[in-house]
Amino acid sequence: MPANHIMTSTAPREHEAKFQPARPDSLAALLHILHQEGYTVVEQGELRQHDLYLDTPAYDLLRAGFVVRLRQDDGPPRIGLKSLSNDAAGAIQHRIDLEAPLDADDDGRDPATWTSLLRDELAPLLPLLADLRPLAIIRQTRHKRVVQQPPAVPLAEWSLDDVEVYSPTGADAPLVTFQELELELLDDARSDAFASLIVRVREVDGLQALTTSKLERALPALVSAAHGTRAAIAPDMPLGEACRLILHEQLVRLLLLEHSVRAGIDPEAVHDARVAIRRARAALRLLGSPFRRSIVKHTSRGLARLGRKLGAVRDLDVGLENLQLF
Repeated sequence: MPANHIMTSTAPREHEAKFQPARPDSLAALLHILHQEGYTVVEQGELRQHDLYLDTPAYDLLRAGFVVRLRQDDGPPRIGLKSLSNDAAGAIQHRIDLEAPLDADDDGRDPATWTSLLRDELAPLLPLLADLRPLAIIRQTRHKRVVQQPPAVPLAEWSLDDVEVYSPTGADAPLVTFQELELELLDDARSDAFASLIVRVREVDGLQALTTSKLERALPALVSAAHGTRAAIAPDMPLGEACRLILHEQLVRLLLLEHSVRAGIDPEAVHDARVAIRRARAALRLLGSPFRRSIVKHTSRGLARLGRKLGAVRDLDVGLENLQLF
């Protein structure tokens, strides 16, 4: 798939901004400010959703900047396709957002049953998607409202989500829980008004702006669970297992950054990828003694080659930044 495919795609997009409430009073403060400035916030009720995320064993969808999920709530099951963000600096994210119904007994793992709109968007990847597997389960309770601009004109959908992340193996207890506020533009014609709203929201103390998806936030906990721990490193973990865990964490980090690096929009993606490579190589040096030396050497050399290639790109990014500055 071309590196700029997501940017040039004509598929429908959602325009949203996401925030993590870092303080108990941050949402109350936001509602107070919106009321003072003439906005009205209308309750829309509560919705419970169950999302099963799918990918191949090689993470082909994530590497291309996509997530596929099977969603179930009050209606029929639906297969959805969303793109990941390419720009960690943008306040408002513009993501491909496609969704289509499935038969009640369809588990969503066969792209042949998807609507042509989804298959066309993923056409270059379809030959790789014959072995889709469960990647994560995310359950969320969504407290929905509509933000209206005077005089009572719907502007944005407000969704305060209580999120639970589960292993796809069917564990009873959530691996991690978090809360997230999403504000999504309802009418593209009012994008300027939406941008002004988001500027105001970002000024509220205790609301941390997010650019990552729920799946991206869930993956670290899923990686730890795959190694039998709920933490990054457990004190009683054998040396070899600790090394595997760190390597797994940095591999997933690289996979999530690949689409941003290829897109070339956010220079920090290249920097973050190089950091992940350095951490992986450090883990091999410090914790790699239980493994055969030839395997450690081969893996470290491969990481070093990738790091040098990304280093050349990073040097160009820094040079462009300095040129723009001076």
